[in-house]
This record gives sequence, structure tokens and C-alpha cells, in this order.
Amino acid sequence: MATFLGFIAKNFKALPALIVVPNSTITNWVRELERWAPELRAVPFYGEKKARNVIKSFELFHESHLSTNTPAKFHVLVTTYENITGRDFTAVFKKQDRWEVLIVDEGQRCESQQIFLFSCRCLGA
Repeated sequence: MATFLGFIAKNFKALPALIVVPNSTITNWVRELERWAPELRAVPFYGEKKARNVIKSFELFHESHLSTNTPAKFHVLVTTYENITGRDFTAVFKKQDRWEVLIVDEGQRCESQQIFLFSCRCLGA
């Protein structure tokens, strides 16, 4: 998946990407992105509230940017379903008006319920 993401980012300029995964696999996803698509800047968004606040303050968005560029510092944001549906993530969605790629590695959750992630309310559309 990391190679495919690198390919579509390079050839189609499809960035930024949001990857939603179980908490136990976040570091694996980031490691695989670093290995197979090293040109992409992957930022993991997880951890305790203090850690997420540091990530929001310093890792996600430029303080100022040109109107022709995205405000995002990252190419790929890797997070969990719980973080996406929590209030803490609303500020991230408000600053990032469009996600070009959405990857969901939550097969169990998709099978067991109608998931909130694919609704417009969650993705800020």
C-alpha cells in the first residue's frame, strides 16, 4: 500500500492522504511508508492528549502558507478511528479542507457496523 500511495502521490499529485488504522499498527504503517515511499512525510497522530496537542501544534500545519499550496506540513496522516471521531480531531479537519486519499485499515469495524468515517460529517465535507 505504501508503494501505491507513493505512486499516486508522484504521478497524480494526490495529497494529502489520511490513513485510519488500529492503534496497534500505527508505527508499522509509518515505518512501511518511510521504507517504501521515503519521499512522503508521514505523521502519526496518536497517543495521550498532551502528545496529540504537541503534534497539532508543531507537526501538522504551517503557520502561514501561500494560497497556491496546502497548509499541511505532512503528506500522509496516520491515525486511529477513535482519534478521528473524537472532538480533538475537529481542528485538524477544519484546517485541511480536502483529503485526496483515504485508506481505512479497519476491516473488523467495517464489517460489524455502519461506520461513521465514510459520512460527510466526519470528513468535514
